[in-house]
Amino acid sequence: MKLSKWQKRGLRFLFMTIVTALMLFPIVWITLTAFRPAADAFSPTLPSGLTLANFEAILRGDDYARYTANSLWVAGWSTILSLAVGGLAGYAFARYSYRGFGLLFGLVFLLRTLPPITVVIPLFFLIKFLGLYDTFTGLLLPYVAIHVAFATWIMRGFFEQIPRELEEAARIDGCSAWGAFLRVIVPVSYPGFIAAGTLVFLYDWNAFLFAVILTGTERTKLLPLAIAQKAQEFGLQWELMTAAAVLAMAPAFVIVLVAQKYIVRGLTLGAVKG
Repeated sequence: MKLSKWQKRGLRFLFMTIVTALMLFPIVWITLTAFRPAADAFSPTLPSGLTLANFEAILRGDDYARYTANSLWVAGWSTILSLAVGGLAGYAFARYSYRGFGLLFGLVFLLRTLPPITVVIPLFFLIKFLGLYDTFTGLLLPYVAIHVAFATWIMRGFFEQIPRELEEAARIDGCSAWGAFLRVIVPVSYPGFIAAGTLVFLYDWNAFLFAVILTGTERTKLLPLAIAQKAQEFGLQWELMTAAAVLAMAPAFVIVLVAQKYIVRGLTLGAVKG
């Protein structure tokens, strides 16, 4: 039986609605649990009453602000450094061609596809050997190394969409190659930087694996690790865990909400030839 255009649209809309509901259900349930009283945390029904006591219990802790600041520091600097290095590398891949170009870019892309779990053991011994264990620098460097490949891939595809005539016009006006890049290319390509930067920041904001392996004291503990350890400290009190998770999700939600149009534009343009 051949379906009409409207029937196809209806089935497509129904499919997307089901997929969206399945993806949103865990987030909605976590949020509802965060506002439940402790006695109602495991109830399969909607909460009969809402309370802010769980959030107050989390925020009263002396360490929550420090864990949040640690995560902001690592995610922020990782984003800045990854965009700086990845932006320059992406520009070089987009504008210059040389022998072994394809192989080198393939290695960059391969680094991005490598699961982090496969390098945890050698990375741990390397960080210990360098004397960077349980330091922010030792935690920052692996994330930058991973995200440089991603930023390079995104920005290379984006730079390829920018006409070379813009740079040529800037060079005619007296700009050097470096000046043309900073004054012309970077301002034009800001959606790509926002897209890559947002995704890098979100990845590091949720960082857990390296935070477990490369830190050992409260001084360098990140927020996701603190939430997981609070579960043991509070005896698996899920209402407190979910309250902490909601507080951790809030900054990421705001960032994505503000930058969503840049993410879509940046990834779309960057995917054409990337």
